[in-house]
Amino acid sequence: MRHHIDTTRSTFTPDVWAGIRALTAPGSSALTHNARNAPSAVNALIDQLGFGVLLVDGHGQVKLMNRLALTAVAAAAHLQIAGSVLVANDKAEASQLRAALVGAASGKRAFVQLIGRKHGQRSVVAVVPCNESALRDELRIDAMGDAVKDAATSTLIALIFERPAEPAALTVTLFAQTYRLTPTEQRVLSDLCDGHAVNEIAERTGSAVATVRCHVRSLLEKTGCANMRALTCRVANLPPLMPMDFSGFSGARQALHS
Repeated sequence: MRHHIDTTRSTFTPDVWAGIRALTAPGSSALTHNARNAPSAVNALIDQLGFGVLLVDGHGQVKLMNRLALTAVAAAAHLQIAGSVLVANDKAEASQLRAALVGAASGKRAFVQLIGRKHGQRSVVAVVPCNESALRDELRIDAMGDAVKDAATSTLIALIFERPAEPAALTVTLFAQTYRLTPTEQRVLSDLCDGHAVNEIAERTGSAVATVRCHVRSLLEKTGCANMRALTCRVANLPPLMPMDFSGFSGARQALHS
């Protein structure tokens, strides 16, 4: 099977295979935000996304990743970042991921199931080829400004993780602000998006069913949605965003007042 892959893929596939083979190698569990060669604009952009994005090249080297990708890798039972290389220390999971990455090198998309650390809960990561010329050319420029000519190095593969719960809560909050929903209406909307029926929401909140239905009617009127299904679908289709990062705010404030 390996011979078949090496001889039928593109000309740089042997290099891709050599890099991806590192997925099965033992390594450190240290996580690094490796974006030394990534343009600051691209790095700033993906940090705003409400799902983890990790970009590797054909050698398996991590080119850049956002904050939620770090969280997603840490939550996976068998994934690590050893130095700057993605590592899977479970043979079955590594085999699936390796096959998806080799397929992505020739333009194929795939889903791979990952086992989580918490109660063995499974999640899905999308493995997507990312060879559009504009992004590829931008990320091929190293710290010295020289173009990287190695074909495998210029091959980009994105791993896109599932959305966690926190950005979904933020999405509901921003949606509520946009349509000027009351705090109670926002709570009802959040429960609807979580899949709770009207009678369940009434029981959870200690309200009458008629009161909850009144809030739902108000939600539909304010948002212009025809029914609850249309409302929850609209929220589900909104762009997922990360909460604002204020990690450097206190230091900046101290500097302003010093």
